[in-house]
Amino acid sequence: MEIRISNACRELIQNQLTTQAICYESGFNTLSNFYRHFKKVKGMTPFEYKKHYCMQNIPI
Repeated sequence: MEIRISNACRELIQNQLTTQAICYESGFNTLSNFYRHFKKVKGMTPFEYKKHYCMQNIPI
């Protein structure tokens, strides 16, 4: 499960696919299942993860 979520995190950061496409590419059958497992592993939703990552990498 953690490998799937790590793959999803990498895809979210690259920002080339929709969350739904990342969900299916990561091996999840439903979006709700993906969100549930993502939140369980990372402690935040995919949207929150992406927002958090982007906020940390803003050039000064």
